[in-house]
Amino acid sequence: EFKVNSFHEQGVIISDIADSLRPFAISSNVVEGFYHEKEPIIGIQWHPERENLNKIFDLFIFDLLFNN
Repeated sequence: EFKVNSFHEQGVIISDIADSLRPFAISSNVVEGFYHEKEPIIGIQWHPERENLNKIFDLFIFDLLFNN
């Protein structure tokens, strides 16, 4: 569990997400992160350029997305 800054005015409501997508980040019933259960698909509403308390997690995400 992480505390994050949320600056988004749009998103997918948890009840509207496709059956094959699995949410892993939810804030106030809005999906902020999801992945596909079988395909290599991930979606994240994320502001890595903003100062936050989870810099290590930001670096982890960058490594997963760009170094594999």
